[in-house]
Amino acid sequence: MHDGKHSMLIAANRMACVMVPTKPGEASVAARVVDAYT
Repeated sequence: MHDGKHSMLIAANRMACVMVPTKPGEASVAARVVDAYT
């Protein structure tokens, strides 16, 4: 896995963790993005 791709996954995971409590809908979108990159 490329470092850039891995960094993107980490960033997406962090964003999802931040959004889960406040915006579950957006967190779901972030989860889909993570799925697309894995």
